[in-house]
Amino acid sequence: MSAPHLVDDEDYGVLIVPPGPEPETGGPDDLNERTFGSLGGEGGPPVATCVVEGPDNGGFGVPSVIEYEPTRQDDSPSFTPTMVERAFGGAENDCDLRRPSPSLVEVGQDVGSRPPSSGGIPIDRLQTGEKPGVSGISSSFLNALSLLAIVVFSFLLGIYCSKRELEQFRELRLAEAMELHMKESENIKHQLIKKNEEYTLHLEELKTKLFEAESKHVELERVLHLRLLEAKKTRLEEANKNQELRKDAQEKFAEKEIDFILKLQEIEENNFWWDLVSSGAGAAAGQAARVAAEHAFGFNVK
Repeated sequence: MSAPHLVDDEDYGVLIVPPGPEPETGGPDDLNERTFGSLGGEGGPPVATCVVEGPDNGGFGVPSVIEYEPTRQDDSPSFTPTMVERAFGGAENDCDLRRPSPSLVEVGQDVGSRPPSSGGIPIDRLQTGEKPGVSGISSSFLNALSLLAIVVFSFLLGIYCSKRELEQFRELRLAEAMELHMKESENIKHQLIKKNEEYTLHLEELKTKLFEAESKHVELERVLHLRLLEAKKTRLEEANKNQELRKDAQEKFAEKEIDFILKLQEIEENNFWWDLVSSGAGAAAGQAARVAAEHAFGFNVK
């Protein structure tokens, strides 16, 4: 048994090979029996596949595939869809999901008059009425164009995605750099604020110390001024005291001098009287006493 597959024939284009053993002769009766079965006979319901190629399938020329399961309704053969259209297919092509494809029945009726060369059933060529060979080339060309368009689109999409990813990576790195820069700026700002506070505190301490030093300097100047005044006062007092002592000494000396002069005058008066009474010896003694007094006091005694 073999799985159903597609065969590209030069005369009839794309053919459907249903499941089952490959026939040796590939006759139309065997092909019809293998393709559509006995419509309710033994062996389970066979499956027919509709393959349509063309630019109407999503605009890319990609084949649309719909499988139909033959069932009995009022003893008449009909087909119902068993799976949805794949890829770029739509309701505008010949395989409609909402109704059985009448071309399948026609293909089943006319399969005996169209012997295939590879054991398959031509579907798209019979439906479209295109000439064999030319449509295969155009389909291959459209498939190549579709593949090229897909490759180009994938390449451009890859470039766009790579560029977008690179931009996102750059933006992410820029955001990380900005965040790191902001964190470093915040750290530097906090450090500057802390240093500013430290410098402010140190400046306040220096101002306090300077104020204390100025206060001490003023106090020292005041104390020095007081000491100078006290020293000046002491010198003045000592000078006054010395002057008073000198004055007292001079007064005492003057008093002694006056007393001595008075005594000397008294002696002279006594000597005068003694000179008158006594002899010349008395006069000589008086003269000697005057000479001694002159030598002692340094002035002439009259």
